[in-house]
Amino acid sequence: MSIDLTEPTTPPSSRLGKRKALHSDLFTKKLFVQRDLPPEHKDAKTHREVQCLNCSKPKIWYRKIGDSSTSNLWRHVEIYHPEKDLRPKKKAKNAVADNQSTLDEFMNQKEIPSRFTQTDFRKFLTGWIIADDQPFTTTENIHFRNMVKVLNSDALVPKADTIKKDVMESFEEERKKRKILFQNIPGRISFALDAWTSINGYGFLAITVHWITKDWKLCDSLLDFIKLSGPHSGENLRNAFVESCNDFGILEKIFAITSDNASNNDTFMRYLEDVCQNKSINFNAVDNYCRCIAHIMNLAVQDILKQIKAGEAESEDTILNNMDITVTTGDIIPKALDATASSDKELRIFELSDDEWDRIERIVSVLMIFVQATNVVSFAKYPMLSSAIPVYNYLIDELEEYCDNCDSSDDIVTAVKAVS
Repeated sequence: MSIDLTEPTTPPSSRLGKRKALHSDLFTKKLFVQRDLPPEHKDAKTHREVQCLNCSKPKIWYRKIGDSSTSNLWRHVEIYHPEKDLRPKKKAKNAVADNQSTLDEFMNQKEIPSRFTQTDFRKFLTGWIIADDQPFTTTENIHFRNMVKVLNSDALVPKADTIKKDVMESFEEERKKRKILFQNIPGRISFALDAWTSINGYGFLAITVHWITKDWKLCDSLLDFIKLSGPHSGENLRNAFVESCNDFGILEKIFAITSDNASNNDTFMRYLEDVCQNKSINFNAVDNYCRCIAHIMNLAVQDILKQIKAGEAESEDTILNNMDITVTTGDIIPKALDATASSDKELRIFELSDDEWDRIERIVSVLMIFVQATNVVSFAKYPMLSSAIPVYNYLIDELEEYCDNCDSSDDIVTAVKAVS
């Protein structure tokens, strides 16, 4: 028996799906009804309509024929008709899972109270202030207060001091949940930290934690955001980090720390090792220190640019981001700049010779190696050792190949060899 592979073996209507109602409690318990669309409807052959039977105003969904998903419909029932949701309630999971909630989840609650209460109003108002980064004084704006009064004349709009109090209470409540979550993590915890100074001179230290659950799920969370006093010395960083870990009761769980390659972090790690040894915690300043691969690449690029006398290198926050622009517009820039410079006498001194353009092209070809590596690292939400080592190997191989294929006396080759 032969089958003609050039023609489908099933009719078009069969491939689109069967026109029968879904076998779900949503339909058998009269929560929703399904209907065929009128023949003249443009989607009549591919879709059906589903209508909620409990909404006072018609609420209709258009669903592809054969689509058996009901999650959106159940979500509608949960939000607007919770009394109709007769599904068995899910059992609570372990303590770690129970405390996975975040401030974002608190603010994104889907259950809207059916009646107005001042307590609920303040809770949702606080959630909005947090989620939208609004100043506490927003609630004292006369236009805001009038708007709320139009919506509900019984609403009492709290003043800024009350809102601040509510926000801090929400924060403390969430902090307690975080403590329980972190203390119930079954294994050890890795940390990533970064310190910097704001434009108005305030120093901060951000700490994130990373761990694996019993189900081998990789998780992360912000642990703390600390305002530093004094210089970003290794000792000050140690004091802030240890105080935060002790506050959450997780110093004994420390596994590895990732940070950039600043010298104060080397000092910080040595100070931290002393603290851990005094508490009989297994931690080594060398073996448990992971240096940020993105920062290492950034330092290498800056060294190359300095070696080839490219002038003062750009800040580490912009140099790698600007590489891709330089590379992708490389064919357009010479013509555009030459045309601009030649059209104005004052700009002609900036015209570049063919040799100078060739030199720029060779510099860009080196930078492109780092662009590719940066893209690989940036693609992953969690760049790990399994991806970092191949990136290092790629950089070494590509830079060595560049040097082998170019004149060894070229200063760009010399600069590349100096950092590789």
